[in-house]
Amino acid sequence: MLELWLDPPPLSQIKILSFFYSRDLEDIKYPHDEPLVIEATIANYTAKRVLIDGGSSADLLYYPDFCSLGFRLDWCQPSSVFLLGFSGNQVTIHGILPFHIRIGNGNQAIETLVNFHVVECSSSYNGILERPFLHQSHAIPSTLHLKLKFPTLSGVGCVRGDQAIAKQCCAFSLKDKHVTTIDTREEVARPVPVDLDEEQAVQDGLTIGVSTAWPKEALP
Repeated sequence: MLELWLDPPPLSQIKILSFFYSRDLEDIKYPHDEPLVIEATIANYTAKRVLIDGGSSADLLYYPDFCSLGFRLDWCQPSSVFLLGFSGNQVTIHGILPFHIRIGNGNQAIETLVNFHVVECSSSYNGILERPFLHQSHAIPSTLHLKLKFPTLSGVGCVRGDQAIAKQCCAFSLKDKHVTTIDTREEVARPVPVDLDEEQAVQDGLTIGVSTAWPKEALP
């Protein structure tokens, strides 16, 4: 059982327990190794291919999707991050711009402000939500269950990943070796699901990286 205390108020006064159960595995085709890909509303744009990946400290938005939002690059703040793609080429970062993002449905949805790094490279994803978003929203992903759970004033909200879209994105990225994620530190061991009989309480931080961009100073 994973227990979360939220801060600041008013959520800090509510004790939220977040679980992943065996029933969360329903409707998932096994065996699978797909990443968690969800639908999210970024500004007024519905993005159906948002990768949840807790392996980096920078949330990413790809330039074509940035253009779809109707924003301008001169609104971005400079970024000091230098990225290298899978083949060693440098990835262009246009800058950082905050966007309102909403996930979930009805009264069990959350909306928060995310500082996206706008990157110029090809990707099968619209964007990637990393540790800053996960920590800010107190969201807990499980790639095993293909779900993202998070606290709301109406209880625990849940977003199910789209397994079919995730499979398509993986195939596209593997074929063309496109950049799908970045990391700002060395890879570390992460928790894996633990079998607790009928129920599972999981904080699954596994990263499914099909091609990775690294800051120059963090190259292994």
